[in-house]
Amino acid sequence: MREMLFGATTMGAAPPIPPLTLEALEQRLTKAKLDFARFLPEQVVTRIMQRGVDACDVNERTVTVMFSDIRGFTALSEQLTGTALLQVLERYLSVISQIINLFGGTVAEIQGDGVLALWNADKDTEDHATRACLAALAMVEAMALLPEELRQQSLPGLRIGVAVNT
Repeated sequence: MREMLFGATTMGAAPPIPPLTLEALEQRLTKAKLDFARFLPEQVVTRIMQRGVDACDVNERTVTVMFSDIRGFTALSEQLTGTALLQVLERYLSVISQIINLFGGTVAEIQGDGVLALWNADKDTEDHATRACLAALAMVEAMALLPEELRQQSLPGLRIGVAVNT
C-alpha cells in the first residue's frame, strides 16, 4: 500500500537540488512580484518584498476610499470602435492614476472604467481625507481639460463621477 501512495522509493536522502544562479533567482523574484501584483497594489507588493513578513502586520486604522468612473460609459462603449474605446480608457486611467499617486493614494483596483483608490491603507498618512478630496478636485479639473485633447484625436470628451468616504 505504501508503494502505491508514495512510490517505490527508498527512504534514503533526497536527490540534491541544483544550485540556483543569480539570474534564475532574479527571474523567479520578478515573476513572483508580477503574479502577486495582480492581487495587491504594486506599492504593497514592493514593501512586502523589501521587509518580508513584518510588512504584513495587520492593524485597524481609518482609511479614505475613493471611487471614480466615467459617466455614460456603457453608451460610450457602444458608440466607439474597440480601438477608440481603448484609447479613451488608457488616457483616462493614466491621468486618474497619476493624480491619485501625486496626492499619496494607492490605486487598489481598476475594473473597466472604475478606479478604486485608498489613502492611509498601506502607509500612515495623517491628512489622508484632505489628500483624497484634493485628488478628487484635481481629477475633475483634469477631465475638464481632457476633452480638447481627445477631440484632436476625433474622440469624445468624458464626464466622470467621483465619490470619497472616510
